[in-house]
Amino acid sequence: MLDLDNTVADREASFAAWLAEFKEEHGLPRDACDWIVDVDNDGYADRVEVFQAIRDRLELDPSVEQLLAKYQARVVELARPTPGALACLRQMRNRAWTLALVTNGSSGQQQGKIDVLGIRHLFDVVCVSAEVGVKKPLPEIFEMAADQAGHPLSDSWMVGDSPLNDIGGGQRLGMKTAWLSRGRRWPEGESPPSVSISSLKDLVPAIDRDR
Repeated sequence: MLDLDNTVADREASFAAWLAEFKEEHGLPRDACDWIVDVDNDGYADRVEVFQAIRDRLELDPSVEQLLAKYQARVVELARPTPGALACLRQMRNRAWTLALVTNGSSGQQQGKIDVLGIRHLFDVVCVSAEVGVKKPLPEIFEMAADQAGHPLSDSWMVGDSPLNDIGGGQRLGMKTAWLSRGRRWPEGESPPSVSISSLKDLVPAIDRDR
């Protein structure tokens, strides 16, 4: 099982590209962009609240709904894979591994990114939280993905960048876990993942070493 945003899809890069366009469109100063990055909280902040805050602070004319709709359409168009992601997915497919994409988010956003990235054919299962009614790290979303894939959780890996949603969620179900560190340190006091990697190009070798 693999996460989408900032694991398979480079959400950080897509957001930066959108923000550069947004800055140009509205003539924003650099410190406003830094503030937007903070408010965004790496994608974990509520989108409506983010754009309400942006509109209020920057005194923009478009409504929150207009700003949000334009953002949602554009970040899908700007979707791109993380370095090494496509090669990693193809390598795993060549090994006949069963792959499930397990992601939090809205159906339109996540399914749109999958299509823009051109990766749908590489996955046996796609499990989007808005479509199944439950989010990571709750166990039900992992259980649904495993049921659809026809594999027990005890025989599965969870790969992702979130210590809480991906690694913690998988660990609680007895899965092995691979954390995509993105240059970060593992949080102190948290149970460490089975393996840590800096890029998806390192995933298959890391899993092989762990066996």
